[in-house]
Amino acid sequence: MNEFHKHLILNHFPVIGIIFAALVLLTGLVLRSDIVKRVSFAFFILVAIVTIPTNESGEEAEHAIKKSDRFEQIYIENHEEDAEFAFWISIITGILASIAMWFSYKEHELRGILDIIVFIVSIFAIYYLWKTGQSGGKIGHPEIIMPE
Repeated sequence: MNEFHKHLILNHFPVIGIIFAALVLLTGLVLRSDIVKRVSFAFFILVAIVTIPTNESGEEAEHAIKKSDRFEQIYIENHEEDAEFAFWISIITGILASIAMWFSYKEHELRGILDIIVFIVSIFAIYYLWKTGQSGGKIGHPEIIMPE
C-alpha cells in the first residue's frame, strides 16, 4: 500500500464522520439528551484526530504524484487549499467539542450555548470537508494502479 492508498482510505472518514457527528448532536439537542450530545462530542473529537493522518498522507501523496507524468497541477493546488482550511476547521470543531463535553460534565451555565456553537461550527466543517472531497475527486490517480 502506498501513500495514495492510505490517503484515499483515510479521507472518507472525516467527511462522513463529521456529518454523522452533527446529526447525532442535532438529535441530542432536539431530545435534550446530555448522553447523546456527549456521544456526538466524542465523534467530533475522533474526526479531528483522524483528520491529522489524513492531512499528513495527503502531503505525502502530493509529493509522490508530482513524480507522475499524468497529473493536473491546478487540481492539486485547489485541493490542497481546500484541505488546509478543512483541516483547521475540523481541529477547531474537535477542540470545541472537547470543551463542550467537559462543560457538560461540570453542568456549567455555558454548556447550552457551547452545544449550539459546536453545531454551527460543524456545519461549516461539513461544508469545507465536502468541498475538499469534491476538489480531491478531480485528481486522477493512475499511479495507484498496482501491477499484476
